[in-house]
Amino acid sequence: MTDAQPLPKKRRRGWKMVLIVLIVLLLPTLFLYLKPLNSGALAVSGRPAQTYAEALERVKGLDAKDAGRLGPLGGTLLLTHGKKTDKVVVLLHGYTKSPHEFEPLGKLLFAQGYNVLIPRLPHHGFDDRMTTEQANLTAEEIATLANEVVDCAQGLGSHVTVAGLSAGGLTTAWAAQHRTDIEKAVIMSPAFGYKAVATPLTRPAMNAYLTLPNSFKWWDPKLEDRLKPDTCYPRWSTHALAQLLRLSFATQQQAAEHGPAAHAVLVITNANDASVNNEMTARVVESWRKNADARIAVFEFPASMGLDHDFIDPEMPQQQTSAVYPKLLELITKPNR
Repeated sequence: MTDAQPLPKKRRRGWKMVLIVLIVLLLPTLFLYLKPLNSGALAVSGRPAQTYAEALERVKGLDAKDAGRLGPLGGTLLLTHGKKTDKVVVLLHGYTKSPHEFEPLGKLLFAQGYNVLIPRLPHHGFDDRMTTEQANLTAEEIATLANEVVDCAQGLGSHVTVAGLSAGGLTTAWAAQHRTDIEKAVIMSPAFGYKAVATPLTRPAMNAYLTLPNSFKWWDPKLEDRLKPDTCYPRWSTHALAQLLRLSFATQQQAAEHGPAAHAVLVITNANDASVNNEMTARVVESWRKNADARIAVFEFPASMGLDHDFIDPEMPQQQTSAVYPKLLELITKPNR
């Protein structure tokens, strides 16, 4: 048996070059993964409306900044019985959609005695569907809106429920994490992450999108600006989606430290969802259940129903609201146990 011979100098230099190249290629990814999450600016503090009249004034102010620029169905909706009711629900729509998405479900809840507030997410609902405004969306704005609409709800009803879908579901989760005056939070298909991005790569993707210049992508490259319904934007912004992920990671971080402030939380997922990452949602639920005094419940629409990601908007193709709405009404109005 002979002793192992050292590698020739040329081969040693070759391996060193390979190692250097690997380090150079991996460093940006490592930076994007380890880049600190700036969540300090997302801190919120409530200022609940003290009266019904004050709540009405504050609801009017939600769209004031964009007055004259909103589409006929793009603005905040308020369905009220003309006084403070026992129950109020806030319904939060999805990214690139508008409050109109929730109007049919809101009317059903109104018929059950709820005052119903359907606010407009920042930079949404504009008459110009091709507006570049949505690229200015920030996690701070979403957190501020969540706080403000819960404040408004305190003057509209004695018992506050907040429910939202997708980006609205994420916004609901953020509110549930912070507000002790939410009786029930109903979080539907929340955008904690995106199905197109593997869970371990979500944070690097967020940081990359935040670092690179914004770009717009068509939701449907074949239809482009002919995408229906007319109340939604036909394209999405890389910066806006990254800002939603900022809110997601801030919420995940807080969920790992303590349970939600809301009295009760219901998380609704769709097993057929092709848009959001249900695995990341499950991790948040697991964290809450470990840390929460609040009751955490879950419900999943089975894959066999073949539901689209947006199972709320009746104008979406292949919608099944006749099957979905009755179940949602049951889940939203069911007393907490």
